[in-house]
Amino acid sequence: MDKKKEKKDRKKSFHFVRRHDNTVDVAIRKNPAKTLFGKIVGILIIIGFVVLPIVGLVFAIFAKI
Repeated sequence: MDKKKEKKDRKKSFHFVRRHDNTVDVAIRKNPAKTLFGKIVGILIIIGFVVLPIVGLVFAIFAKI
C-alpha cells in the first residue's frame, strides 16, 4: 500500500505550462541525468558521437584493402 501512495505523491518529470497567448511551454522539474529517459538519451548520444564514427573509420580503412 505504501508503494501506491508513493507513486501518487511523486511528481512528474515534465510540467506543461500554458501561457496567456495559448502557447505551451515544457518545464523540466528533475535533472535529466537522473531520469530513465535522460540516461537513455545520453547513452544514445555517446554512441552516436563516439562509437559510430570509429566503426565507420575502421570499415573505411578495411574497405580500401
